[in-house]
Amino acid sequence: VREIQAVVADVREETHDAASLLLDIGDEERDYKAGQFITIDPHQFGFLEQVIAYLEEVKGTREKPRAYSMGSAPHEPHILITVKEERFWPGESKYPPVLSPP
Repeated sequence: VREIQAVVADVREETHDAASLLLDIGDEERDYKAGQFITIDPHQFGFLEQVIAYLEEVKGTREKPRAYSMGSAPHEPHILITVKEERFWPGESKYPPVLSPP
């Protein structure tokens, strides 16, 4: 497991409920293979701190990192991940989603 700093270089709206993020990882080596994924820990985002604290208190467990498949090839300049919006539906969803596009 390797930690990499990334910057969102671009966001592409794919459909009404899905977006692709192009992640710039600078000069980091891109040696991944088809089928591999990246994990993103929601704790690294300061703006989610209060939401995460609330969810962890209510659930009684730590929020887990989310896994995203890479949709780009290692020779491409950015890592691409696509995220589908998760909605909160009162009465159907127990908790609001974290790390989903608006």
